[in-house]
Amino acid sequence: ESADIRLGNFNVFVGTIMCGKSSFVKAIQFLVNLAKYGEPRYPGNTGFEDFVYLSDTGRRIGIEVEAKLNGRNVRYRAEISRDGLSETVWVEGTEAVSSSGRSILAKIGSDSPRELVLLADYLRKTVVISPVPDLIRLPASLTDEPEIGYHGERLALVLLRLALERRSEFVNLELGLRHMFGMPDHIVPHIEKDRVYIYMKKTIYPGLKSLGVEKVFKPEVIPDSILAALAILTPLYLDTKLLVVEYPEHYIDPFKYGRIIERLREWGRQVILVTSSPEILDHVKPEELYVMENELNIIDITRLADTEAIKDIAEHISKGKTLGYLWYYGPLLGVLHFYKHYKRNRETGQG
Repeated sequence: ESADIRLGNFNVFVGTIMCGKSSFVKAIQFLVNLAKYGEPRYPGNTGFEDFVYLSDTGRRIGIEVEAKLNGRNVRYRAEISRDGLSETVWVEGTEAVSSSGRSILAKIGSDSPRELVLLADYLRKTVVISPVPDLIRLPASLTDEPEIGYHGERLALVLLRLALERRSEFVNLELGLRHMFGMPDHIVPHIEKDRVYIYMKKTIYPGLKSLGVEKVFKPEVIPDSILAALAILTPLYLDTKLLVVEYPEHYIDPFKYGRIIERLREWGRQVILVTSSPEILDHVKPEELYVMENELNIIDITRLADTEAIKDIAEHISKGKTLGYLWYYGPLLGVLHFYKHYKRNRETGQG
């Protein structure tokens, strides 16, 4: 029903089914939509009744963001009900802006507080993605908005814009993908009439001039793993401020998880990964992990770095266990539950 989450630079959320992972991602996407379009657009083409807790339309949804922007503490709150949207912004604890109707994140003016301008820009430059290769393969219209869709839609158009306007970044993207997969030599945004497709080229037998030939790969024969990785990595070469990836383990070769996570981490900007994969966790540091649980329909989110359990987890890892092993076989949750029980008893004077 409610959660308070303090984010770092690189954040990984793990949980089993029905523990709120997708709801967390949808809340972020909802804020992004407010900043881009100025009105509530519910992720997945759902309505308020599908978004609110227990589908109780008599309730309100409250989403708050706290950040340090322009050297000052900023708090933004959006309240959504079946009657509409209301918002408030506080700067250094003092109410700066209050509004209802069209989102203040989308109606920035010359008199808007600088901190609100920065927050709106951060949200507009947030990319939320869960790649689906079959949707990435579909052509994009040249008249579409050049934004990567939730499942990687319109990636071809984004790549075309990147190749034309920021060639050095486009080449770096090609190099990064080739370093991970051994191909392609070139990514080709291919235009047919008013549509753009993702093609790729690779030179076969590059060391033998007499045999060397450039092979063209059309979308339908490009491996799923490469397309999914391309969708995840492309935002790193744009003006992205925050990248949210839901289920990065889908479609990508498990042997590539480590390289992709390493690249996302070294990017240096804020990243959120949402996963249920132990193999992903094998490449995650304990202090980067958040554990999500559903206990009798109450969602609990624990940041490992904020618990005493992290010392025990680190000791397990020092003895050769991986974070993924500890998650899959139970010791991670066991240690967390022990310390939660111990802390509860200590606070109530029972132990």
